[in-house]
Amino acid sequence: MNTRTEQLIEAWFANTLSENEASELRQLLATDPEVAAEFAWQQSLARAVRTGKLGNDSIHNRLNEVERRFRFRQLTFRILAIAAAVSMLVVAIWFFNRPGPAPDEVADISQRDTLETKPQPVVTTPQDSALLQKEALEREKQAAEKELQRQKAEQQRLRKLRDSLKIEVVANFQHFMNDSEFNAAGGVEEGKKMAKEAFILYDDKKYPQAATAFKSVLQNDPANNQYQFFYAISLLGAQQYPAAASILQSLTKQEGDYQTPSKYYLGLALTGAGKYKEARQAFQDYLKAPNNRQFNSLTKTMLSKLPAE
Repeated sequence: MNTRTEQLIEAWFANTLSENEASELRQLLATDPEVAAEFAWQQSLARAVRTGKLGNDSIHNRLNEVERRFRFRQLTFRILAIAAAVSMLVVAIWFFNRPGPAPDEVADISQRDTLETKPQPVVTTPQDSALLQKEALEREKQAAEKELQRQKAEQQRLRKLRDSLKIEVVANFQHFMNDSEFNAAGGVEEGKKMAKEAFILYDDKKYPQAATAFKSVLQNDPANNQYQFFYAISLLGAQQYPAAASILQSLTKQEGDYQTPSKYYLGLALTGAGKYKEARQAFQDYLKAPNNRQFNSLTKTMLSKLPAE
């Protein structure tokens, strides 16, 4: 029988076994006959001590039995084992015959055990606090740097997206044919010469100059949706996207020849302004509108270029 088994049996009699150790001892008793025999012998010895029926002859016989059981061990070990057995007898006699503790004593012991096992607060020195604070500041600094890098990467991604979509806006911008009375072949009365000049600039695709001219014309006739439409197209051609989008947004709600094409140009203006969700809606509205053949394929191309919602 090994030392571990002996420790388990001794702990059982001392009533100090943990739940896991008790389970381990029960397993050994069930599977090892030698351990079971030793345990039964020590139980009988304990009973004899409790009843006070252990005389000198009995002690002699018990010790002889111990010697016979462990005669294969060295002489030194047998002597130590016998001495330990005698010590256990003395302790056992004292243990089983001592008076029990008074209720007040039990309460004092319970309270003392509770106080002794109560976790004590961790005391930190000023140096420890300074170190912890330094580590916390370092972690915050690293987190802030990481977030800054993420923001920079996102800004760079959005910048590249805006640049690429602005290129698409320019590529898909089409000059809207001027079939008004102000085309190059028509003549106009004296009062409409300013509008004539604005349309000439527009037909020459001089969009910044045309936008300036249409702005002057609209001061005399602000409700004219034809002037408004070509003014917005001129702004779009001049890449003044927010200003163009503002005018085109209004034109998409006015019935007439310019309502449907305004939806396509509004999609371009909103894309150029970086308002991709609104641009997608404008292009979808154009595809749903009647007479949308003129910019149908261009609209689908722009929708494929816009980022997903």
